[in-house]
Order: sequence, then structure tokens, then C-alpha cells
Amino acid sequence: MRFRRHLFLTFAVFSLLLASCSDLARDAGGLGTPAGSSSGAATGLKYLSVKGSVSASGAFPQEIADALQMTGGPAISASAFPTVSASDFIGAFYKISAVKVGDESVHYDAAEDGIVKTDGAVTYSLNIPLSESDVEYKIHCEAYLDNAKTKIFLLGESEKFKIGPDSQAASADVALAAIQEAGSTGEIGISVAPEAGLIDSAIMTIGDTGLTVVASVAGSSCSFSCEDVPCGSHLVRFSFKKEGKEVYAFSQPMNVFKNLVTKTWLQNGAEPYFETTTDVSGNKSTVCKLTAALLEGWKLTEFFVDPSRSSDPTNPNYTSQSGTFINPCVSFETALSKLVDKNKDYTIFINGTLIGAQAVPPTLKSDGSGETNARSLTISGANGLYTSGPNAGQPKDTIDADGIGSALCVQTNVSISIKDLRITGADDDGVSGLAILDDGVNVTLLDGTLITGNESDKGGGVRISAGSLDIKGAVISGNSATDSGGGIYNEGGSVTFYSGSIESNFAICYGGGVCNDSGSFEMKDGAVITQNSANDGGDGSLSSGGGIFVFDGSVTVSGGTISANTTNGLGGAVRVFDGAFSVGGSASIPCGTGNDVYLDEDQSIAIASALNSNFAALITLSDDDYKTGTQVLAGDAVEGERYKFRVKKPDSKPEMLFIGSDGKLVPIITFSNGSNYGTVTNTGTEENPGDGLEYDVYKYSYIDYSNIKMSIVNPYENDGYSMELTIDSGTPALNTNINDEVLEDGFHTIHAKFEKSGEETMEITKRVYVRIRKVRITLNDAEIKNFSKDYFKGGVYINGREVRRWNDWTDFSDTHFNTYSFSETLDKKDSDFICSTADAYMASSSGGRSSAPLRDAYRVYKLSDLIGVGYIEMNSGTWNNGGHASDTLTLAMWYTKANAE
Repeated sequence: MRFRRHLFLTFAVFSLLLASCSDLARDAGGLGTPAGSSSGAATGLKYLSVKGSVSASGAFPQEIADALQMTGGPAISASAFPTVSASDFIGAFYKISAVKVGDESVHYDAAEDGIVKTDGAVTYSLNIPLSESDVEYKIHCEAYLDNAKTKIFLLGESEKFKIGPDSQAASADVALAAIQEAGSTGEIGISVAPEAGLIDSAIMTIGDTGLTVVASVAGSSCSFSCEDVPCGSHLVRFSFKKEGKEVYAFSQPMNVFKNLVTKTWLQNGAEPYFETTTDVSGNKSTVCKLTAALLEGWKLTEFFVDPSRSSDPTNPNYTSQSGTFINPCVSFETALSKLVDKNKDYTIFINGTLIGAQAVPPTLKSDGSGETNARSLTISGANGLYTSGPNAGQPKDTIDADGIGSALCVQTNVSISIKDLRITGADDDGVSGLAILDDGVNVTLLDGTLITGNESDKGGGVRISAGSLDIKGAVISGNSATDSGGGIYNEGGSVTFYSGSIESNFAICYGGGVCNDSGSFEMKDGAVITQNSANDGGDGSLSSGGGIFVFDGSVTVSGGTISANTTNGLGGAVRVFDGAFSVGGSASIPCGTGNDVYLDEDQSIAIASALNSNFAALITLSDDDYKTGTQVLAGDAVEGERYKFRVKKPDSKPEMLFIGSDGKLVPIITFSNGSNYGTVTNTGTEENPGDGLEYDVYKYSYIDYSNIKMSIVNPYENDGYSMELTIDSGTPALNTNINDEVLEDGFHTIHAKFEKSGEETMEITKRVYVRIRKVRITLNDAEIKNFSKDYFKGGVYINGREVRRWNDWTDFSDTHFNTYSFSETLDKKDSDFICSTADAYMASSSGGRSSAPLRDAYRVYKLSDLIGVGYIEMNSGTWNNGGHASDTLTLAMWYTKANAE
């Protein structure tokens, strides 16, 4: 395996203390009680098993190296370390803990039997209780020289890892390094064993200490010696030369301790130039060897560009441009010309600030057919990151377009990685800080990459037209676009955002952070899009999507966070204009001020998988789309995940809608037996003035024998919101759900308030006017025949009101009383008695009989008798009275629904 080489790096080595964190293992085992914790084991909890290894690499003092490589045995002399007794010095002892990120008071310690020391290796296992939401931890390791753990000498910390309710196992490795001791120094006295005649000079550069040492080379011996080296771990570069040309170089951490000499290599891994042997007594020794085969395989795969140097031999800063650290290239183009082998992985280091537009052209090929060739190319800053001051964490080296064009344009099919480098200065339409323009291009932005201070019409920071872009730890910040995509403009490529941040970018029109015009954009866990803005400076008619604007293509948020983005237009977090937008997994779009997802007409959010239990997002729609039946969520997971989304109620709408099980909007307040007839303003009367507000008019017919029935459901109950309900001026009541609340006639105000600790309170006010629909009854015919005036009296009544009375008639032959066209409007529910005949008698004029009531004269008819048939007819029959003609009374009624108001 070819050893990874670095140039002179002046940054602190804390990054070397962090080993990569492996993905969460899906191992169903390992649950139980914690091996140890700050708060003890809680009964009934479930636990996650975390495992990993602890290792150290580079060079150490002999005494420390022996301690790290032993699990016990005879005491070792420690005369150079007077604070440690010989009897204590029989191996290292470890304290290993999982520490919660952001709150170190929460930690879970590995028990003694959870730490296993074998020959040259240490492994650990511990348990962490599972919580209801994701929590980040780091593994912290301290190494001691004594079992009492009072003499710490090595320290290490893993990368962050996340565990949650669905996690089953995790692993994290820790790399140990010497602790810093301010004001204390040690000594480096290290040797390398080259084959005879292979090199004639060598230089050791010690991290950012400013110390450089020329080695003593004699035959197969090469020794470095330096006193007064600050205690701690330093990344040291070793450069080996033959006849003035660098023929090999590598970098290794050197661990320096107070009053000790760092002189022993400690192997970690399978680097080919390290050879470890064990003698008959079990003592180990490791030699760093240089062979001709090693140098042949290395050749020059690392090239350095230093624009402060000159190619003019008469200039004091002259360089022969061989590309070595001593004789760097002056231009990026010259360094590219030295890439010749399709089977090699190359690195170009930029030292200082490289001015002007730079390009990796299509003539660099991965198949050997190009003018230049490589398997891969890493473009890196030479000096790492600032460790303190206002630029802490930012790269020291820069490519600055200086307004000429794109700072870096990539058009090759060779895989490109960028790290520890600032890309800035693009300032014109059609250019970007980083431009990826061709199919087959694959660019990866690694830790330490900063793309900032660029401006374009589209894609201030990055513009990708084809190919693919992977973002792994980079920061794209402080870029702007006069049109779209302040941070990134994707118009046909594939972008995968694994980790890092897209922050504080700006666009006048669409997508302050990202504008996805076409192609695909996916966010993974660890990716952050925050504090970006889309703002046209006016009323927002041109600006949308503070975080992301989905113009077309697909945007998938399967992890990461979109937060604190803003726009004076639509969609502070995201605007989905067209294309596809989906969320799932550990995605987070918190409902901060203005951080909403705006869905255009016919657009919805696809739920790709179950979301975190603490996920909550705010959706906004146009006033026209905020209506029952609008589809806002889609996918098989809608039913279980819909409660994690809230749709904002426009000010113009009187009621709030929520998301039903099919992903469509349904009302929170519903009426079960009334019809909506528009609105009416409550002006009241002179004696009782109204409030002047508009009310939704609901009418019902008392044929149904019930008033308007109202129901209210708390759609956020599963998310912990409580609901307080007030009807008119009544006492507020806490109710989970309201079913069939009866509202009487008149104006009503329903107020619902939803509250959750730490969240924005939601309030809904709905105004309704309940009105009974009037029913019209028509008397079709009522006739009286062959009655004597002297003996007839009576009438027809509706709801107690006399409709017509007959007497004092003069024509007794075929008397006919007609009520055609008579109708009565009923507008009161409280009268069940609809129609009756009363006081209708017939008697003999000659027989001397007393008057007798007309048959069925007192029958009562109800409106319910009419329902379904539309009419009733009463015929009193015939009464033969002393030889007189037949006596008849007929009454018919019709109910016509069309007449109901």
C-alpha cells in the first residue's frame, strides 16, 4: 500500500486525533445495562452497544512505546521519566467514555472488563441508553501510566456519531496522541534506514513549530535530532533527496513528552516502509526503511505550486519547477502537465494564493489517452487550517479568480478531490467559484474546503451543468447570485451533500442556498443548509426559496438540516415550484421564523421513509390552494408521518385545515348537517349592534329535527399539542376532540388554541351564522258542500293561526269554499302541529238533532307526514243528515322542497 504523503503542514494536529467513525452497525445484539454511566443505570431502559479500537501511531519515546505495546510483564526502566516509578511502568491503563456532544456532564464509562488489551492493540465496548430522539456522542479516551490513573500521558477523541431510537449498534475508533504541556519541551532523535546510496540528504520539518532539521546521512544510516521541541503531537514531514531532487517524502505524527527523547517508531497499519520485529525476550522494535522499490513506486505523485516563486533564473526566488517542495511549480497549469500515469493518484498542493481563473481541462484523462493522465487528483492547500484567531478553522491557501472567470473550472473525467483550500473571487455572469461543466466529471469537496466570496448570475459558489458533485465536509458560504442559486446552481448534474454546510449565501431571485433547475440534489445526515436568503429587495414577487428552490428535477432530504433560511417571497426553507421534493430518515426542517416549505399548485412533499420523532415542518400554500382536498403529502408513509407537518393558515381564510390520512387537506372544524351558503356580515340591530365581521352562513331544515352539529378534531394530538376550545363567550375547555356539538340559531364564534411546550402557539377563529331554512306549505284545496248556514261553522288552522273561517254564507246549494293559491311559510321549529281542522260541525235543519262534529275534523297533521310523499289528503267521508245531501269536507296539503328557502 502506498503511504499517504503530506507536505509541510503548519496546522495543529488535533485533526489527527480523530479517527473516522464507522456507520452504525445493524447488529441486534449488544443491548443491556450500561457498563458505567454518570447517572447510573435506569431500570427498564434499552441500551445501545458501542464498540471500537484505540490505537496510536508515529514515533514515541522508547519508554512510552514499550508501555503501549505491553499488556504486562517485567518492569521497564523509566529513568528519563522521573515522576513514574519502575514498578508502575508495566503497560498503559485506559479510561474510555462515551461523552454527549454539547453536555460533557452526560457520559457513559466502559467498565474494566469492557477494555481488552492485547499485544499492541486495545479494544473497548460500552453501553449507552437509547432515548426517544437522536443524540450525538464522541468516544473520549485517556491513557495513563499507572493503574490508579493519576499520570495521564495520551489523549484521544473519536469523531461524532449519532444514535437514536432505531439504532442497534455503533462503532467508533480513537487515535491517541501526546497531550500538550505548555512551556514544556522534549527531544526528537529519530532514524530512517535507507538502502545504501539511495539518498544523499534529508530534511525533517516539525509541524507548525518552525523547526527544520537537516539529517545526517551516511550510507544506510539517516538520523534526525532536534532538542527543545514543544510537548504534544506534531505532524512531521520527512523529505529525502538524491543529487538535489526530492525522491521520496512522507509525513508522520511525532509525539513529544517532557524530558523524554522521541526515538522509537510505533507501527499502526500496514505501511510498507515500517518493519516490526520481536526478539526472543518478546521485545519489539520497529524500523522505518527506504527501498529502491518504494522510491520507484512513489516517484513524484505530489506536486507543489507556489505562485510567489519565479521561473526566471535571474530572480532570487527562482525555482526549477520540478514540482517538489523545494522547487515548486509557479503555476497550476505547469503542475498539471506533470501528471503522466493513469494508474497513479496525484496531489497538487497550493502554497499561498494563486491568482486568476484555473482549470482542470478535458485533456487530463483517466484512460491514458490524454495529453496528461491520472487515476485521481487531489487539489489541496499546502498549509492546512488556521487554528486560532478570526479565521480559525478556515484554510490558509487560496485560489482567487480576481474577477477574471471561474476560480476553478473542472472538465476532466479524472476523479477530483478538493481539500484545505479557499476558492474565491469569481465575479461575472456565467462564471462561478467552482464550475463543473461536462458529463463524466466527478468532484468531491472534502473537509477544509471553503467556497466563498463569489458572485454570478446563476450559481455564485458552484455551478454544475453535468457530472456529479459530492460534498463531504466542505463549507459553501458567503456567495451571491444576481439571479438564482447563491450557493449552488444545479442545471443537470447529480449533487450528493453528505456533510458540511451551505450557509449565508444570497440570491436575488430563486434559491439563496441552492437552486435545482434540473438533475438531482440529495442531502444526507450531517449536511446543513442554514441562514441563506432569497430577497429581491422589493415585495418578494421575484424571490423564492431561501434555502432551496426546486425549479425542476429532484431534491431529496434523507438527512441533514434546513434551518434559519429566509425570503421576502415564498418558501423561506424550500419552494417547490416543479419537479419532485421528498423527505425521510433523519431530515430536519424546523419551524423557525419564516423557515417554511412552500408548495406551488399541484405540488406535494413525498415522504420517502419514516421521519425522526422530533421532526416538524411548516407547509405554506397559496390562498387558492388552501382548501379542502388539496394534496400536500404523498407516499406510503403518509398515514404515520402526517402529524409531523403543519399547513399554515392564510390570514384570508377563516378556518385551519390539517392533513388527512390520504395526504389531503381536511378542516379542523366541520359541520355535519348543514349547508354553507356563503357569508353574511353581522350588523345586528339598532338595539343590539353586531360586530361588523363576516360569518359563514350555515342553513338547515327543521325537517331533520336537529340543529347544526359541529365537530372539532385535534390533528396534532399525536405530536403533543393540547387544544383549548371556546364557543362564543363561554368558559374555555380543554378537549381532545369535540363531536356533534349543537349550535342554536344565530351568530357564533368558535376559538381553538393549540399549545405545545417550546413551540409556537396556533390559534383558530371561525365565525358561523346558524339559520333554520324556512319551509313553505301550500293548502291545495278545501271545500264545503251542502251545508246549512245555520248549522255550519268552523275553519282551517296552521300552527294555531286561522287560515280561513267560513259562515254567514247565503248560497247553501252547492256551497264551495276554495283555498287554491293559499300558502304559509314556516320558520319556527318549535311547532310540530302543522295543520288541523277545528270547530267544523254539521247538523240537521229539520230533524232537531243536536249538532255533531264533522268526522275527522280534529285530526292533526305534522310536517313529517309529508316527508317522502310531498302531500297528504284528508277526506271526512259522507254524513247523511236527515235526508239532506251528502256532507263532505276535503283538505289537501303539498310540501314542495323546491320552495324551501
